[in-house]
Amino acid sequence: MIKIIEKNRRELYDGLESEELYNKILAKGLKLKDILNNNFSNLKEKLNSEDFKIIMDLIKTKPSKDTLFYKFFPNKAKDDTNYYSLEGLSLYYSIANDNILEILSFGELQPSRYILYSEGIFKIENE
Repeated sequence: MIKIIEKNRRELYDGLESEELYNKILAKGLKLKDILNNNFSNLKEKLNSEDFKIIMDLIKTKPSKDTLFYKFFPNKAKDDTNYYSLEGLSLYYSIANDNILEILSFGELQPSRYILYSEGIFKIENE
């Protein structure tokens, strides 16, 4: 079961791509470069389908097949299992203390302008 701790979106970074960006400490020594391996789609393996859907609805994410790019190139969507924010930023996650889940969106919003958001923080409760 998922409990909402914070569902308000917070901007964590907005600027040029730099070492500072990838070494930005997000929580307890965890850096952005560490989180980029935690693709949001892999979260399906860690949560039940109901909790995964709740998170998707709360942060208003969409699967890659629903993005504008794949509407024009539908044959490319079959290999892409990523999820995106409404702006088209890739989604990632981090889990701290085995039960605190943070969803992050990150990417290049405009040429040379990178942005990082915390989309929400949740507590994973064992039933």
